[in-house]
Amino acid sequence: MALGTQTRYLARGFVPINEPPRTKTIPVAAVTVVRGDALHRDVADLGWATNADVVFTARFLGIAASPIANAAGVAGAVNVEYYPLEFGTSYIVPVANALITQPAVGTYVNLSAVGTISLAVVVAEGIGFFIEEIDVSAAALIGNAFGYAIGRFRVVGQQA
Repeated sequence: MALGTQTRYLARGFVPINEPPRTKTIPVAAVTVVRGDALHRDVADLGWATNADVVFTARFLGIAASPIANAAGVAGAVNVEYYPLEFGTSYIVPVANALITQPAVGTYVNLSAVGTISLAVVVAEGIGFFIEEIDVSAAALIGNAFGYAIGRFRVVGQQA
């Protein structure tokens, strides 16, 4: 699936670049979700999704497929649509803390915030974003000064 520059180079969010899995829905906490946010089950495990986590955890659900504004609402009152975690979908995501360079390819990184990754937080155990390619083209650097990582989610180490 070819993506145009406007769709591909968002300032925040994971954008699928091949066919993502069929979406699912889950009740959302009292938060505002932006398309492309990383979603986790809430810490209390009450059954709704939140984008409050800033690292991938065992509660990671997947990527928000649509936005939802529920910050002033009641937790669990509305649903958010998301792409469930699976390991075949490639995503492009903005880098948050430093210009991405070729040595980042082949590393497992973590979130910097809900819709960006940090090159400074390497994952040795658990769920990580495996960088397969980088994009520091002129168009990419207009979208985000630190460029974009292209890769997939993978389990690192023993966690399943």
